[in-house]
Amino acid sequence: MMSGALHDAIAALIQQLGLEAAGQHINATGSPAARQEFKRQRETLLAADLSRGNTPAPVVREKLIAEGMSRRTAYRRIGKARDAQERKVVQAALREVSEACKQAFAEVDKALRAGGPAHYEHPIQQQEQESMKVVDQLLAAHGLRATLSQASTTVTTRVLRIGPAEAKALLAANRDNRVLRPGRVRYYARVMRMGQWKLTHQGIAFCVDGRGLDLQHRLSAVIESGMTVDMMVTEGLSPDAFDAIDQHERRSVSDALRIDRQLTDVARMLILVRGGSFAAHPTILEIGEVAETVGPLHSRLMEVCNSRRATMTSAPVRAAAILLMGTRPEIAEKVALTYRSLALGRSEEWPRVLHAFNRQHMRGDVSTHGYAARVDLMARAMVALDPKRADLSKIQISNDAIDYLRGPTVKLIGEVDGAAPEEA
Repeated sequence: MMSGALHDAIAALIQQLGLEAAGQHINATGSPAARQEFKRQRETLLAADLSRGNTPAPVVREKLIAEGMSRRTAYRRIGKARDAQERKVVQAALREVSEACKQAFAEVDKALRAGGPAHYEHPIQQQEQESMKVVDQLLAAHGLRATLSQASTTVTTRVLRIGPAEAKALLAANRDNRVLRPGRVRYYARVMRMGQWKLTHQGIAFCVDGRGLDLQHRLSAVIESGMTVDMMVTEGLSPDAFDAIDQHERRSVSDALRIDRQLTDVARMLILVRGGSFAAHPTILEIGEVAETVGPLHSRLMEVCNSRRATMTSAPVRAAAILLMGTRPEIAEKVALTYRSLALGRSEEWPRVLHAFNRQHMRGDVSTHGYAARVDLMARAMVALDPKRADLSKIQISNDAIDYLRGPTVKLIGEVDGAAPEEA
């Protein structure tokens, strides 16, 4: 039987007997080609049923798998059908918005014609009238005036309160986005739990086809933290706007705090020691507070020696020197001078313990790569820079180096600020 005739015959059989009964009949009496054609038509009908919203996705998926389809293929088919269903919903919503916009612009045009020439203000200008006055004043001072872009008729921005329920709903639009970075999500969630989340011009966005842009990390953090926060939500962007998001140079922590990067690196290291690996992504406020505490000590260390040498003047080594200087002021100057001789490579000035430290460096026993390696390097530097241990010929650090460092670190910069605020 020709493929076209076979297709029509099986379609007629399905229509006459129903999907399940037709399947039983064909599996019992049909040829391999007929069974294959029935299987293909059955998959198409199930996917179409899903796209219309008549059957839940898990039910359809299990039916496809029961028919012999691989789990991976079943998930892919379900995903395509779900996307089709979501596109229909979005397109319907866009049609409603388009009609509403047409009516609104018709009313505006009618009002302008009735009242003569007039200046039309975009709804965003009306909502943010006070803040927009700043822009108008700055431009007016130079003989200029604000001119609305054509995009202002489609692009809108609002400040919304977003909690876990809203975040889950909005994440449904997260398609074809970049890979989720769990570390970034944990960082945002921690900022939210600490009450340090601030409303800025950055937020989440949606393009005109309903696809979400630049939203998955912030919304995932809202879900993980359980908090409700204010967030800027922009709608109506062009679909190709995704290619331009976050492609410009990001501000570093030192840029944000307006302090030297060497100091922020030391502050990060001390926070890492104080809090363990879960503190690998401290907030800018935390870094700023610690940098303010140890800033004078770091400045003194840089006054004595601002030279750089791989590993030997890295953040873990400088943090060790600052820890000794801050917790034991009576040896602060000796520590700074010992650090200088180490940084400049003046081996003739080194005590025995510094030679041992340098040998470990030359053998590759110390490194700045990875959390454990950086903590280990800082612990060894604490021993090497301590004048009371100058005669040691070997530096040995146990596996609990973090416990060795945490006591002095807490003494210098204090414990972690109080418990996280209650979840909203």
